[in-house]
Amino acid sequence: MNDNIDGEEGAFSIQNIVRMSLIYNKYPTEWHGTSSISNVMRDLNKVYLPYSNFRIVHFFDGMIYLDKILKAGCQVPKKRIQSTLSKDFSSIKQEK
Repeated sequence: MNDNIDGEEGAFSIQNIVRMSLIYNKYPTEWHGTSSISNVMRDLNKVYLPYSNFRIVHFFDGMIYLDKILKAGCQVPKKRIQSTLSKDFSSIKQEK
């Protein structure tokens, strides 16, 4: 990823971030929160598509939902999902 060129070659460059931020009324030198920068990065990804099959998924409530990731088109092998969920649930049981 070339982050020093604007336009398609530097999809997530600071120049493109500043330009896209104007849509959200954020001007150069103004600070982005997590929500606004997530929107900017999502929009830049939609405009330039720098990587094939790459999606940005938002989780604004602090929880990560596997079904939302899968709905976005992320392919995760079922075996890996099951082992990950089993590991996560076992660690939750141990914490109690």
